[in-house]
Amino acid sequence: MSNHPPRLINCFATGFNTVANNAYLMLFPILLDLFLWFGPHFRLTKLVKPFFTDFAKMLNLYSSTTTTEFVNTLTQNWQYLIERFNLASVICTFPIGIPSLMSAMRPVKSPLGEVPIYDITTPSGFLFLWLGMMLAGLLIGSIYFSEIARRCSNDQRRFSTKQIGTHFIHAVILSISLTIFAIMISIPTSLLTGITFLINPFLGQVAMIAMLFVFLWLLMPLAFSPHGIFIRQYSVIPSLLASVRLVRFLLPAINLFVLISLLLWLGLDYLWLIPPETSWMTLVGIAGHAFITTGIIASSFTLYDKSLRWLDENLSQLTMRGVRV
Repeated sequence: MSNHPPRLINCFATGFNTVANNAYLMLFPILLDLFLWFGPHFRLTKLVKPFFTDFAKMLNLYSSTTTTEFVNTLTQNWQYLIERFNLASVICTFPIGIPSLMSAMRPVKSPLGEVPIYDITTPSGFLFLWLGMMLAGLLIGSIYFSEIARRCSNDQRRFSTKQIGTHFIHAVILSISLTIFAIMISIPTSLLTGITFLINPFLGQVAMIAMLFVFLWLLMPLAFSPHGIFIRQYSVIPSLLASVRLVRFLLPAINLFVLISLLLWLGLDYLWLIPPETSWMTLVGIAGHAFITTGIIASSFTLYDKSLRWLDENLSQLTMRGVRV
């Protein structure tokens, strides 16, 4: 019986080596970023701006002098996001999807000049395009995750469209389930935070941070819910249960892995985003982001697979000894 779970350093090393030895895996985020950079941009300015303008006026009517500055800042941020929002970025689905640097940069120009912009003016057009982008994101995300899992597990089987179809169906079900769960958590927390902001902006910020920690604490057991689908061929429910069980027994190691991954991912994103959107140097950032994010995802698959093997081995031996777990 092994006394020690897999070491994080070894998992990171194995994950990044897997990407280095299978460089084609980086093509998924690279091609997606090139599409979001040079491809058509779909805006919602005419559809959404009147709603936010009326909402800002309502806030100003009921806000006090201490919250007026906060409302003005919020309105300016909304306007900035509306002008730079690209509906095509919805293709970057989560938790199963392809990571993108351009979704964080939100470019409106490229080294070739202005990008083609199309303004969606009808709710039906928005719904159709949003749904199409979401399904496309889950499909290519399923292929991306399936290939990473196949390389991390040294699976010698060839690419299978049938298996991708199964993964895609499970990815859709999992995404819908996690979205419903997140909405059930976020609605009461958002209402409580909003009321606190109206009472006192400082207390509202404190409440927002506290609610964020509660939100992350509730979602942490589901951190590895996609992994079982792709590396163990589980359906949705067994994959969720395996994630909860893994996090339950290896919570300190999982927390450390998530912290290191976020520091690498988000920290290096500041470096990749230094060149302006009109500079060809951004290509270096796109390539670097693709390698780091794909390496982190591959490391998570390695950690999941090795940890689950270690856990199953130890639990089976404890069960044979008559120890209840």
